[in-house]
Amino acid sequence: IVQGEDKRTTILIKNIPKIIKKREIRSMVGKYGNINFLVIEPDPNSIYFNIAYLNVINYKSIIAIYMGLRKHTFNYFNKDILIKIYYSNIQGKEELKKIFKVENYGYK
Repeated sequence: IVQGEDKRTTILIKNIPKIIKKREIRSMVGKYGNINFLVIEPDPNSIYFNIAYLNVINYKSIIAIYMGLRKHTFNYFNKDILIKIYYSNIQGKEELKKIFKVENYGYK
């Protein structure tokens, strides 16, 4: 990423408790980079957690987001749950809009 060889812009954040709201995720991520798309979906492998797909405006923000959030935990049922950050298989705002059938989920 640093050398400009990897310019993917969409990441997936896992282990988000269902009680966490979209505005909290937006605020948490917004400290480290500008995003232009965010959608939260139920994690198909868990009844307790959601996953978030987000697209950054500048691929270089991925580094700051990862460094800032890699040790972030949510206290859920008196247990600290570490979030996990991955590149998404779906890449780019336009592809996310197609998959999730939305315009921009609050972003312009």
